[in-house]
Order: sequence, then structure tokens, then C-alpha cells
Amino acid sequence: MKLLKKTFIASSVALSSISAQAFWGDDTTTIKVAHYFNEQHPQHIALQHFEKEIEEKSQGKIDVKIFPNAQLGSEEQMINGVRNGTIEVILFGSLMQNLDPRLGFTETPFLIRDYDHARKVLDSNVGMEIADVFSDYGVKHLAYSASGFRVISSNKKIEKPEDYKGVRMRIPNVSTFVEMSKLLGVNAQTMAFTEVFTALEQGVVDAQENPMSLIKAQGFYEVQKYIIESNHMFTALNLGMNKKFFDNLNEEQKKIVLDAAAHYSQESWDLVVQDNEKTKQYFIDHGVEVLTPSKEFTAWNQKAMEPLYENMYKKYSWAKDYVDEIREM
Repeated sequence: MKLLKKTFIASSVALSSISAQAFWGDDTTTIKVAHYFNEQHPQHIALQHFEKEIEEKSQGKIDVKIFPNAQLGSEEQMINGVRNGTIEVILFGSLMQNLDPRLGFTETPFLIRDYDHARKVLDSNVGMEIADVFSDYGVKHLAYSASGFRVISSNKKIEKPEDYKGVRMRIPNVSTFVEMSKLLGVNAQTMAFTEVFTALEQGVVDAQENPMSLIKAQGFYEVQKYIIESNHMFTALNLGMNKKFFDNLNEEQKKIVLDAAAHYSQESWDLVVQDNEKTKQYFIDHGVEVLTPSKEFTAWNQKAMEPLYENMYKKYSWAKDYVDEIREM
């Protein structure tokens, strides 16, 4: 992508260095934290505690300002902002995999089993190695959190492999999703996210897939009969700081930021897991049937992905080692 190219504008780098110096000077300085969730989302709540901790430990010299609801731009724009130093900190998903596939590796279909497994993966050597890759693109990775597992909402029951056949399912126009859909046997329909509700309502598609929180927020459940807890992909969230800014901090200052980030990571994770259970119950209370796949069906889904994994192993020398290590956890 043109906007996500690795070369930075020299003036932006210089600005980052200057802002870091000012940030830790005698005067109170503002640090901007940008994300795309609303104020009620668990991530925003956890970031408010991140804000409070940094302000208290810096004895009021840092004024952290959080900008929710994509106020500072789309995910792509925020990533560009933190890379060139116009935004100090952002919370973002897997979009940087456009620069390096390792940065979206947790979204490999049917690789991560549940939230406990996801936490082990991100805390493992694999997770740390992936976190280090962000530095190559101007971002200091501060902490992981969870966006959640993607599930399927549908007007047709999907409880066994043959149930996939004939299901018209909307997916993002991303190669991994397209390949996964073909292997499952659904009739994949790529379309813009803004068109999904109307397409479901009018019967243009039978199903779509997204995290539960998004299915609720967008009202998709209002025009769907079933939620299938496929958990087919896990999307991690990343708290990242402009690397030049971070590198200009002394050891004490870095500790303040990293400690607050670690506390944010644990709190946000716990809140997201709790919210997932509440959202699941919300669907049930509103007449949506939640279907949990059997072990046999889950095993079939995983086996169906073998060609996708083989293709990945051929393209990336590191992929098989990552997969083997993750599956052993």
C-alpha cells in the first residue's frame, strides 16, 4: 500500500524526536492515544486506566488524551500517524500484515483454539518475535490485547460439513478469507462492510462472519437466526508507540509506559472475555440460537484448511515452525 510504505518522511522523524524531548521536559505535554472503538467498549475502558496510571506516575507531567471512534482517522490512517510521529500511541488490529504477513499471523484460520490458548501464544516466543517485527516499520509494540474470535451469523443452521454447501456468506475481500471459504465449501460473496446489513435483510446473502461484539454493534443479529461459534480466526489487538519517540525516553520513562501497557493488556483482555460471554447471552435473550460446533465438526474444519497451510509453508520459511509451536501449546 502506498500509504504504508516503509520509507518515512525525514521531517516527521525529526518531529518525533523533538516531541519526545518536549514530552519529558518540565512542561506538561500531551500524548495522543487513538483507537476506533466507542466509549463503552472494554478497550476504551482499559485505556482510560492506562491514561490514569501514566499521568499519576509521571506526577502530572504527561497529559494523556484518548481519541476513540476513529476520531484521528481510519485504522490505516492511524497506523501511518504512529509511524510518522503525528500520533504517539495507537490501538490497532492486523492491518500491518500488508507490510509483513507475520503481523497478522494470529488470523490464520482454525489455528488458535480459545482465549486461553490465544494468551499463551501471544506470551510465547512466537508472540515476542512477532512483536519485535513491528520495530522494523517504526512502531514499538507495547502490549497485546484481544479483538476477539470471528464467528458466523446465519439464517441457516451450520452444524456439520454438508451444511456449508449453498450458504451464501459475505466475507471481506482478503485472500485468506477467500481461500478459507472455498475450502469450507460456502458460496463466498465479497462486499463492502457497509452493505452487509442490507444484504442480510434482503436475503442477498444468508450469512456473514465477524466477532460477536461487532455483530451486536452493527445489529446483524436482528436479521439472523443463528450464531455459530466457529471461532475460525482470532484477531489480536496491538498497542503501539512511535518507535523514535520511545527510543528517546530514558529507562525510568520507558518503565512507566511499559508497566502501564502491561496492566492495560491484562485488564483489557479480561474485560473482552467477559464482554464476549455477556454478548453471547444477549443474543440468546433476543431470540438468536447460539450453536457450539462439536469436536468432530471442529476437527473437520481444521483438516479442511490443510491446503491453505501447505500454501503458506511454501511461501514463508518461518510459517511451519510457528504453526508447530502454536499447536503444541
